[in-house]
Amino acid sequence: MAILQWFDASQAIHFAKEISEEFARQFPPKGLTLEERLTRSKDRKKFEKVLKQIFLYAESNPMNFYVKARFLKALMANLEAQGQDSATVNKLIEALATKL
Repeated sequence: MAILQWFDASQAIHFAKEISEEFARQFPPKGLTLEERLTRSKDRKKFEKVLKQIFLYAESNPMNFYVKARFLKALMANLEAQGQDSATVNKLIEALATKL
């Protein structure tokens, strides 16, 4: 049974959906690119808040490499489905992949 739990990524996938919705609320897909938005301190704080939520989740719910990969894939798919540009999504995923 423990082996099957190792592959259970349902909780991480659900969290990826929640985070992508939060990201879309904070940074609607229309308008400025993420780099342009992060020059404003208000938007930088919003971005840091979203990242902090992800890191707190990862800290309280340790993820093996399989679950991390499923989380990042779900996050990427959800962000793209919400209309975020692929450059923004790729930069976010790259940053998270090295930090989780």
